[in-house]
Amino acid sequence: MSNLNLMVGDWVTYKDTPYKIDAVSKLYPFIDDASFGLGIVTWDNIQPIPLTPDVMEKIENISKNENRGTRYGFLDGYYNIDRDTDLVAIFEDDGLLYIYTYEYSHEQFQLVCTFQYLHQLQQLIRLLTGKEIEVKNECRKIHSKRLA
Repeated sequence: MSNLNLMVGDWVTYKDTPYKIDAVSKLYPFIDDASFGLGIVTWDNIQPIPLTPDVMEKIENISKNENRGTRYGFLDGYYNIDRDTDLVAIFEDDGLLYIYTYEYSHEQFQLVCTFQYLHQLQQLIRLLTGKEIEVKNECRKIHSKRLA
């Protein structure tokens, strides 16, 4: 994984366990686990977390709207990402997560971008709303906060 793709706060896996990125340098990423030192790992040892419906359900404040999905042609429903920016997400057959915004003047959805990994969705929400998303995890929970 390239260091250019990650930001502080992004979730990745190291040895099949999810961790949050604490710092990024050209040489090494730092993860939020000091049990083996400073949390320094190599870029080759961390992997992105693929976006799946199971992962989406672990993100707090993102809810699946199954009832209204068929009204808009989304047969499996859609996920409400952020109500202030009217972002919604839909999984398509190709396995990608498609992000749309609702355009009230035309009463239709407009494609914004597509994602494959959790950290990509985190970065979009961070940039558009200034908020960190909360990810439920068996071991840890990130609390939502505004970026300074």
